[in-house]
Amino acid sequence: MTQKDFQILEETILLFWDNSINFNDPTTQQKIGIQLYKDVILIDSLDKMNSVMNGEYSEDQKFLFFIHLDHSTDNKGWDSFKVSKILQYYPDLSYFLVSSTPKSKIYSTGNESLDVFTYDSIHIDVDKRFQRQTIKMIKGIQDNTVKQSIKKDEFPIVDYAILVALWDDEYEEVLKAFDYVERVKTGTKSYDILQVKNQPGKKIVATSCTSTGMVDASIFATQMLELFKPKIIFMTGVCGGVPALPFGSIIVADKIFTFQKGKISDLRTKDKEEVQLYDTHKNPVDLDHLYDQNNDQVRLSLEKFTIEHDDMPTLDPEILDDIRSNKKKIVEKINKVLEDFPISQSKIEVEINALACSTMVIDKEGYFEENIKAINRKVVGVEMESYAVARACKLANGGKTKWLVIKSVMDNTTIKDDKYKKLAAFTSAQFLKHLLEDNII
Repeated sequence: MTQKDFQILEETILLFWDNSINFNDPTTQQKIGIQLYKDVILIDSLDKMNSVMNGEYSEDQKFLFFIHLDHSTDNKGWDSFKVSKILQYYPDLSYFLVSSTPKSKIYSTGNESLDVFTYDSIHIDVDKRFQRQTIKMIKGIQDNTVKQSIKKDEFPIVDYAILVALWDDEYEEVLKAFDYVERVKTGTKSYDILQVKNQPGKKIVATSCTSTGMVDASIFATQMLELFKPKIIFMTGVCGGVPALPFGSIIVADKIFTFQKGKISDLRTKDKEEVQLYDTHKNPVDLDHLYDQNNDQVRLSLEKFTIEHDDMPTLDPEILDDIRSNKKKIVEKINKVLEDFPISQSKIEVEINALACSTMVIDKEGYFEENIKAINRKVVGVEMESYAVARACKLANGGKTKWLVIKSVMDNTTIKDDKYKKLAAFTSAQFLKHLLEDNII
């Protein structure tokens, strides 16, 4: 180390992502070289990061952010950081991975895409190797207010896009399944650029909606298609399924339909003639003279809902063939992992069939059978966003992007329990991970 190196470190506060037990271990403290820095702060959560960013440090204070890879526990440190939400709130944060494990061993276990530094190297040529940042830089604030979004023609062209409904569980499992590369902004939305593990050439743009439902899904799907030009857009996440499917089972939609668009008509008048109703004795009922148990008069409203069918998007036949021929081996891999999953459940299945898209959460017994299966008897699940994604593929990017919806069952028409949401989010993301890692899609 040169005199300049010492001086730079003495002016720098090191933010170190790790667990408290490992961080406070004397050996770790020695490897970090805490005495070399102005201060070293353990960061183990978004709340801790927020407390530093909103503290009383000067505008000129420089920070370095290192992440302990923790390769001895299958990169647990890196995985926990990815799902900490720190990058969601601080997308301009520059961070660097550090490990005491030799690079040759790290890269021999399928981590070639990770740029990992040794503890010995983090103190040398600091300003050349690493970007120190002020709080304003980490927050993405420039001297002339807000950081400018990149121009439309500068957005990276990617092979794939992933859109999920919610950050919690659904997007967190996507981030675990793929390697993080960078974040880009449109001015209204931030998108993560990911890549398939061990295949840095297979780039993915991914994000979560700000709200559930078809409105947000259609907006962000269209924006992704127009800006990033993906070949395929995937939607993963959770859904409601038929009782026959075990929780966590995967539904691959071969067609998607809505069932709540239509026309409501008043049946009290039909061609200016009232509809006549009869009691069980076939006597006419006077609709204008009906009374409740308290002898109060009531007014009976009779309505008819006529369903209007929109376009029913269908899955690309080549994608369908590829999934059919490979689903068995993928589900075997997932079931093997699920043997150690904390939630006890049956082995999951993969069902390729129709998926219904709703404008509201359905929590009424018998509604699925009476209202949804009446439109398509083969339907096996219902959720709130997929139809918008499929329609966007038809109307955006010149219709060149294909869609694939992979939703996993978190509840059904008789049992609703949020504890299965994490399981479903996991199996859905894992199914997509294997499709891409095994070059099936």
